[in-house]
Amino acid sequence: MEKKRLSHPSSEEYAAMGFAYAMMNSLYPYLNRKPTAYSEATMKHILKGMDQTAKVNSHAIKPDIIFLQLESFFDPLLLEGVSFSQDPIPTFRRLKRANQSQKMQVQTFGGGTAKTEFSVLTSMSAELLKPGEIPHLSVLRKKSVESLATQLKRQGYVSTLIHNYEGNFYNRHLAYEKLGFSRYIPIEYMSGVATPHDLAQMNDQWVMDYIIKTLKHDEPALIYGITAGTHQPYDEKLPDHLSPIEVFGDLEEPVRQTLQNYVTRLYQLDLQLNRLMDDLAASKRETVLFMFSDHLPNLPILTDETYYSKDPFEVDYFAAHFHPSFDLNPLPPLNCYDVGTWLMNSLNCPLSIIQQVHESYCHDTAYREVLRLAQYDLLEGKGYLTPSFDLSPEQPMVFGLNEQHISGYSFTDEGLVVEGTGFNIDSQLFIDQKRVETQFVNETKLLVKIEPREFSCLSLKQLSRRQEVLGEEIKLTRKD
Repeated sequence: MEKKRLSHPSSEEYAAMGFAYAMMNSLYPYLNRKPTAYSEATMKHILKGMDQTAKVNSHAIKPDIIFLQLESFFDPLLLEGVSFSQDPIPTFRRLKRANQSQKMQVQTFGGGTAKTEFSVLTSMSAELLKPGEIPHLSVLRKKSVESLATQLKRQGYVSTLIHNYEGNFYNRHLAYEKLGFSRYIPIEYMSGVATPHDLAQMNDQWVMDYIIKTLKHDEPALIYGITAGTHQPYDEKLPDHLSPIEVFGDLEEPVRQTLQNYVTRLYQLDLQLNRLMDDLAASKRETVLFMFSDHLPNLPILTDETYYSKDPFEVDYFAAHFHPSFDLNPLPPLNCYDVGTWLMNSLNCPLSIIQQVHESYCHDTAYREVLRLAQYDLLEGKGYLTPSFDLSPEQPMVFGLNEQHISGYSFTDEGLVVEGTGFNIDSQLFIDQKRVETQFVNETKLLVKIEPREFSCLSLKQLSRRQEVLGEEIKLTRKD
């Protein structure tokens, strides 16, 4: 197995996260954030006040659970003085009309996806992290943290995270293992993808494809999907195959164009969601589909109260339940760090330590300080609240759905042709452990333009940014 190494943010990541993040990322190791009241006696007092009654899942059927984190999702019809040639989100609109939607508070605006992601998965508040801290780049580099993945693994679930972008962006290839995921499917492990890693060109069809594939692979399944098709920037030319949704209103042309770009891509996400929901409805398995926006989009029009005067930290979430054996309704307004507690209670499953804190102290006047102490204890402190079970993964997290294989090779007039399955633009061949320039032809064929020669070993690796190897090397040893 390739030895994993810690990654530091690249210039691209600093640009994507912003100057403020870059500054705070340099400063926060030197900030003293230990709460003054933190002590063993204080934590034992908090523990004593927690309801630790063990819940038992009483549902005969364990539903598949799908989370869809929707990059920069926003309902454009909430804008005042603006209209569109068609509704960009008809599928989501149908869910809203059926009362399958509610509001959720997030702790970031226009960016900071990883903060919402961390809060939903761990039930911890991103506001109580260090200023500017991205937990994937700090605590999750070295510490296992209880999450929905670890909770549901104890209930027999196989947990998979799917994201149509680079696997080691935000150090996700390390963070997700620390959060207890069994499998990670980033873009480097999506068969047939030939698109360069340009956020403006990411296709959410890939996420839906792999959700459907994973459901056929696992039972019961916990799937956390993260879309990227509506990620900024919104000033790039739309792909030729997309018909833009027209935007009407008294808008400056640059504002109109960015909004048109955004809503056109938003419509593509809606189409893919409709496809996923049709597939879930046609299946015979009970499934809970929980979808939410990570934050509002970084659009100039959303900072102008003439067009949008609502809370910039309030987003939409949606819940659909297929072939239900119990009722999720009515949906409550939620904070992003309350999602896990609400879901586990809905499933009548045991709560995590931090969820027990929410449940026991949410109406207490000292709730925020108790939460701050609990998070510090679990992330950086001595672990006085930590239960006896081990959070470390039993097995290393695997990448992909085991689709990548080498079945054979031959020399032709073009060069070395390697045949197999699961190839994509990130597939890289090595001959006798030396990298050779590899051309992606299609998901079953790779080409190396070299003259015929003898070699002992041919291997395949999936490479991410900065040429880092993700997952296992696949070898085909030549037999004489």
